[in-house]
Amino acid sequence: MTPINEGLFNSNWRKRNSAILLSGEMITVLKQYGMIDEDNMQDSKVQHYYNAFMGIYILRFEEIDIIKRTATEMWKQFIANTPRTIKKGLNILIENL
Repeated sequence: MTPINEGLFNSNWRKRNSAILLSGEMITVLKQYGMIDEDNMQDSKVQHYYNAFMGIYILRFEEIDIIKRTATEMWKQFIANTPRTIKKGLNILIENL
């Protein structure tokens, strides 16, 4: 997922939008097959999981409307409790900023 996460901060808005969509699809597939369980994950999986979501969280405040809309839709699709997610991924969020 590292190349996808790098694409979240690409200078080209089309690549950022595609990276958001790919991140969402990847998380959907992993959740569907039971590979992601927020409560029982290993440290390396937690890092990748929150890295993707913190990138999507940052892109929710993008100036380009289509990216903002796509990121907000992905966030709402997967995250039920924003403050709890931000609290757990705060160190990753700060690293990304």
